[in-house]
Amino acid sequence: MGMKFSSQEPVIAAVKDYAIRRGVDYQYLSRPSKLDYITIVEVIQPLVEANPCIKVKSVIAEVQSKFKYTISYRKASLAKQKSVEKNIQWLGSL
Repeated sequence: MGMKFSSQEPVIAAVKDYAIRRGVDYQYLSRPSKLDYITIVEVIQPLVEANPCIKVKSVIAEVQSKFKYTISYRKASLAKQKSVEKNIQWLGSL
């Protein structure tokens, strides 16, 4: 049961076709294209400054609340690590 698609375009076409045939409304939500770990660092920087030992799950929850998208544990971990490094570099420059 179910359908398999080779890429995103046929999926969108199938959903549009279904919506037209059935007369239903649909909304397509995609992943934010600029949601890389550098963007995430900017979002979580205040949290890391307040608590450098913040858990990765808390980082994931913060990003999810801001962007309505769940990032991977790996991406959250990289962002946290980079944010801590930026914080240490900033403190070292004082």
